[in-house]
Amino acid sequence: MNLIENVSVFENYQFALDNDNSTNPIFFNNVDYDNQRYFQDIEDEELNSRVNLAYTLNENSKLNFGLNGRTKIRDFENIRYGYDILVGNTEITNPNNLNNIFNLGNLSLNNDGLYDIKVINAAVPEYGSTNAPGAPENTYSGKLNVFATYTNAELKFGEKWLFVPGARIESFEQSIVYDVINLPANEPGFRDTENVFFLPSLSIKYALNDDQNLRFSASKTVSTPEFKEMAPFVYEGVAQRIGGNPDLLNNPSFSSVYNLDFKYEWFMSRAELFAVSAFAKQINDPINLVIANDATGTQRYFRTGDKASILGVELEVRKTVLQNADEDAVLSAGFNIAYMHTEQDLKSSTGLYSSTLDRTDELQGASPLLINADISYTPIISENFKPTANLVFSYFSDRISALGSGQLGNIIEKGIPTLDFVWRNKIKSNFEINLSAKNLLDPSIKLVRENTSFGDVTLSEYKKGMDLGLQLKYKF
Repeated sequence: MNLIENVSVFENYQFALDNDNSTNPIFFNNVDYDNQRYFQDIEDEELNSRVNLAYTLNENSKLNFGLNGRTKIRDFENIRYGYDILVGNTEITNPNNLNNIFNLGNLSLNNDGLYDIKVINAAVPEYGSTNAPGAPENTYSGKLNVFATYTNAELKFGEKWLFVPGARIESFEQSIVYDVINLPANEPGFRDTENVFFLPSLSIKYALNDDQNLRFSASKTVSTPEFKEMAPFVYEGVAQRIGGNPDLLNNPSFSSVYNLDFKYEWFMSRAELFAVSAFAKQINDPINLVIANDATGTQRYFRTGDKASILGVELEVRKTVLQNADEDAVLSAGFNIAYMHTEQDLKSSTGLYSSTLDRTDELQGASPLLINADISYTPIISENFKPTANLVFSYFSDRISALGSGQLGNIIEKGIPTLDFVWRNKIKSNFEINLSAKNLLDPSIKLVRENTSFGDVTLSEYKKGMDLGLQLKYKF
């Protein structure tokens, strides 16, 4: 994936909005990289494989044996070219077309231009870092190898019971090598780890009758860090700076997750469902996004404690409102709501990066309340015209975007409702006219810092706007 961004900082931008050609904003130029062009390249190569052998012993017993593997390699690099504005109070007549200013004619090759180009790392040192080629500023390479063997059995006892015990043995290797600016001189520039996991599981189903079941499941899984969580490179957004932490591959290098689920389900008809469930999870050595102890306010990923616990309940309903003569749903509605209570004991971290926590808090990124609902209308107008209309609603309540460290409060992502409408019109077998209207409510996306001396402070607030789409599709 390639990314190119242009960043410029203006003073008195209001002059660009006053329809007065005699007053214009100017460039802010405190450091060379206030105005810059940014290039980023990420290349991922991933290979997945799976082999499964199923063997039926008899009508009540079935065995599965299998192997699967995953290998992934990521290479990342970025480079910035900073614009050093040499002429003070340079006016910007058109903020939407900066190529009128940052072009070859205005480059100061003979000390007579408007700006110089600066780079962090010179590609040819003897040419210097001004108006000369640049080398990558930050690089990292990550490798991941996961190879596993697994087995499970499907065991029926009479007409009521189904047991599915299983186990997975997984070999895990992960490493990252990085060269990033602003690291300590004694930083080795790499981390690696190797582990073997034994992951048992058990699922039990008890049939109350032909259309009602009780289900129970228990399992152990593992969670390992992603490359972006480990690489110390910092991604800079409008209101956030988020970077990785290679210490995540120190001991321990993974999070053990213990899962319990209990569920009642009732299939009221072929397309109708009522289900209620309770679930619990314990995450040992969890990873959270935390505001690190540095002057930049950078958020980084830390192993923040010994364990986090999750308790929750979920309700799911799917109901047919109208059906045709073949008992197929014409108008149906669905609803899903989940409530979770999360808690973790936080501790301070030291290493390449540090944080000061030492308290109890909710799990970062987890919303206590999740709601999803939809209405689906699927009439059959004729043999050649079968439209489908879906109205989909979702909502998540306030959640911690980043844990506060030291005297800094948590950053909270405020809850967001989303409403989408999708209308698909299939005409005969090869032609479609589709209409979509997404983000109809257009809510404000808002980040708030809690518990400052001024109360809760809004860090950023914006709207994405509605997304309207019309698609014509013809299948040859």
